[in-house]
Amino acid sequence: DEFPGLRDISPYLTAENILKTDDEFYRRNIQPKFFYITPDELWKWKINALNFMRNNYRDDYRPYITEAQSDRDERVRDLANTICAELH
Repeated sequence: DEFPGLRDISPYLTAENILKTDDEFYRRNIQPKFFYITPDELWKWKINALNFMRNNYRDDYRPYITEAQSDRDERVRDLANTICAELH
């Protein structure tokens, strides 16, 4: 009841999909459901997704982490680079 429409966006809330999310989709579909996170804080979601992948590492996460090394946000890139360095 507190989060109407959450079921509709739940497939997009996996760590893998969060890392693939662009700003427009985030601002239009995800952020309105989570009013306590601002429209400019997609990077926080991505950092959390990367930390989840780091702490629960599986080989199928590697392509997502590698792709995050090219994210537009420096903080996301930095964490992805750190995780990749740890993996090698």
